[in-house]
Amino acid sequence: IAAFVAGTANDCFFMALNIVDNFWQAQATVMLTPRLPLYICCTYNQFMYWAYVAAYNGPARWSLLQRSMAAGLLGELWY
Repeated sequence: IAAFVAGTANDCFFMALNIVDNFWQAQATVMLTPRLPLYICCTYNQFMYWAYVAAYNGPARWSLLQRSMAAGLLGELWY
């Protein structure tokens, strides 16, 4: 739920800025707003959730910093 909420809030925040005018997505079957399709919100779950879970379940000897770095790298690799 946190990945869905954070990703949606991030997109809504940047869509509200006048300086950012590149958020026009393709029209989808389910549109939450005229510029925000549902599939964009669900994509954040793919980028954030699985990377966090994979890093958290990594070797027990990893520190919090190492787990955080692993989650970031895994999310970027998936992207």
